[in-house]
Amino acid sequence: MVYPQPKVLTPSRKDVLVLTPWLAPIVWEGTFNIDILNEQFRLRNTTIGLTVFAIKKYVAFLELFLQTAEKHFMVGHKVTYYVFTDRPGDVPRVPLGEGRQVVVLEVRSYLRWQDVCMLRMEMISNYSRRRFLHEVAYLVCVDVDMRFRDHVGVEILSPLFGTLHPGFYGVAREDFTYERRPQSQAHVPRDEGEFYYAGGFFGGSVARFCGSHRPVTRPWWSTGRTASRPCGTTRAT
Repeated sequence: MVYPQPKVLTPSRKDVLVLTPWLAPIVWEGTFNIDILNEQFRLRNTTIGLTVFAIKKYVAFLELFLQTAEKHFMVGHKVTYYVFTDRPGDVPRVPLGEGRQVVVLEVRSYLRWQDVCMLRMEMISNYSRRRFLHEVAYLVCVDVDMRFRDHVGVEILSPLFGTLHPGFYGVAREDFTYERRPQSQAHVPRDEGEFYYAGGFFGGSVARFCGSHRPVTRPWWSTGRTASRPCGTTRAT
């Protein structure tokens, strides 16, 4: 295959930052060749897991989530949707492409959505050791009240990736809503922190999820793209 060779001193795009201060790539449209990447991951016979939590009334978002994922998420690749829910009987049946499946993982209900947010990394970590490690190579974790609006493919896959938060992109560091209390283990001083990441779209290799559910403050991989919430405002992450 003949294609333009990348030039180290000439960024593929000049209108956005394409490299972090710790030399991790930031993925935007125009910074990768999807045909080459697709071929590489198909040769590896890679299966991608997508985890989503549909607890209580949030199960109502699941059908649109799965429908739009089938149109735009890892098209042409093998995908396992891991649906964590307390209402397995309400999980909708959505037509799936070849090599794609939905696996329902029943979990207990929680009083508040905040409890789900706090405990989901622990649950993902536990299932990674017990199950995911034997079934998929990568995990992508997405909020259920989001829908896919455009292509999201293997260009995001790496040992660890995060998504730049659209509401804070280009905002001054002092305006980031980090945890500022020094007594917190998640404390970020006001003179630190290069980017603000979205909590609703992140992932990496399953091996990175095994045995650890500590907060990640500096991902190796950043992506400036991908999905939007189905409510009025568009949040292209």
